[in-house]
Amino acid sequence: MWRTATTAGQQRAFDTDDAAIFSAGSGTATISTLINGGVVNASAVTFASGAGAYTITGGTRLELTGAAGTGITNNSTSLQTISSALRLDGANRTINAASGNILISGSIDEDAGGARTLTKTGNQALTLSGNNSYTGTTTISAGTLFANNATSSTGTGAVSVASGATLGGSGTIATTSATGINVSGVLSPGASVNTVGTLTFAMGGTTGKVTLANSASFAYQLGLGGADITSVGGSDMISLTNASSGDFVFGTSGNNIDLQNTGTNGFYKLFDTSSNNANTWTNLSFDSITGVISSGLTYSNLASGKTATLLVGTNTNGGSLGDIYLSVVPEPSSALLAGLSSCLLFRRRRNRS
Repeated sequence: MWRTATTAGQQRAFDTDDAAIFSAGSGTATISTLINGGVVNASAVTFASGAGAYTITGGTRLELTGAAGTGITNNSTSLQTISSALRLDGANRTINAASGNILISGSIDEDAGGARTLTKTGNQALTLSGNNSYTGTTTISAGTLFANNATSSTGTGAVSVASGATLGGSGTIATTSATGINVSGVLSPGASVNTVGTLTFAMGGTTGKVTLANSASFAYQLGLGGADITSVGGSDMISLTNASSGDFVFGTSGNNIDLQNTGTNGFYKLFDTSSNNANTWTNLSFDSITGVISSGLTYSNLASGKTATLLVGTNTNGGSLGDIYLSVVPEPSSALLAGLSSCLLFRRRRNRS
């Protein structure tokens, strides 16, 4: 049982296996440690359209026990937070960020009955910041999932990102499934919208790969560029730890990075491979000396007046072997205009003197 304190000072109690519906008000729902060992069993948890922001906290855990496919739904535009531990009990579960965002900061596990999958639906964002241990597949079928735990944001199962959906975050995906991580949608590093961060794929526990469909793409933000390839600026980045040959597979037609109109002159590191070997990347072609990429990866929407080159670190260009960089410079027309403006200004000063 838990009791919900709302802004109106009301309290509500939910019995075992009830569907918990938050229809109005806002506040903190604290799981009682005095009843059922501090465990609340709920067939589903729903935040109705009229609900404000709630936080479910305390106790031992919240267990989702309803029919397969049920779980947590946010029909409110307010952020809903679950900081209690969460268990996927008895069936596969769905978390639907239908109208507002959901943050689950408590750890997510599963009952002893087997691998429980977690499917993220709804157009808004779900953030997972707990150290999660469920073993079923995590499927992002719509909206955005931010994976923000440094150890294991999505448990140990495979991860699937559907076309039109986004996987972001500044944490770690640590699958042990041979299926690996399959992306038809967007990879967008960063802990939240409009923040720069690193999304890490820990490859040491899986024989699977990060595999991108031709429809897959990236969304990056760039900060200030670095002085050279050994002193890169701040940017979103994808990092692979314990990577092996062929662990990251670009689409056969290549994939594009949307830079969202960001970037300054200088160097950025966009992909880091712990293996220090360009063999990490499949379907990526580049010059073995200069490192300039000719196919497999492109960019778009760089800041106005800029152009750039994608390149892989080689033995001769000074970059870390196998890492992927972006070198940004002014567009020739912009540089020419700047030069002409300087010349005109110089002439005017001479004529006045």
